[in-house]
Amino acid sequence: MTRAIERLIVVLGDQLDPESPLVAACDDRSALWMAEVSDEATHVWSHKARIVQFLAAMRHFRAAREAEGRQVIYRDLGAHEHRSLAACLAGDIESLGV
Repeated sequence: MTRAIERLIVVLGDQLDPESPLVAACDDRSALWMAEVSDEATHVWSHKARIVQFLAAMRHFRAAREAEGRQVIYRDLGAHEHRSLAACLAGDIESLGV
């Protein structure tokens, strides 16, 4: 069951530290927010294997935080229409009323 969310804590793919103050700040009124977007994979050239590892790390981080009981809003690549992080976040802020 999803709890009411008052605050989204944005976690980027290079901030996957479980000891991070961002993660520590996630309480019952908050949710960690993460998204996979195509612009992040195409903005700067990266080998496909690196992109796969990057996305796998993000998904493992999400699973571990959910196992801890934290609420995570995670947007999988291809499961939304947004190309950029900003557009994806703006869409969630609007739809969640945060």
